[in-house]
Amino acid sequence: MPDAGTGNNLIELDLVPADSERMANLCGQIDAHLRQIEQRLAIQIKNRGSHFELSGSADGTEAG
Repeated sequence: MPDAGTGNNLIELDLVPADSERMANLCGQIDAHLRQIEQRLAIQIKNRGSHFELSGSADGTEAG
């Protein structure tokens, strides 16, 4: 959904991994994998536990 204040797209999702190791593998050590995804897609990823928010261009967030 577009954010009226910034013109960016915002996608929120909750992931339910089979175990905590899978979530750790997804995020990477000190969230390194998430930072790589952010750079590649030119988006911002915020997460707390299994809740993720992706913001950026519509193309970038939908690809993420």
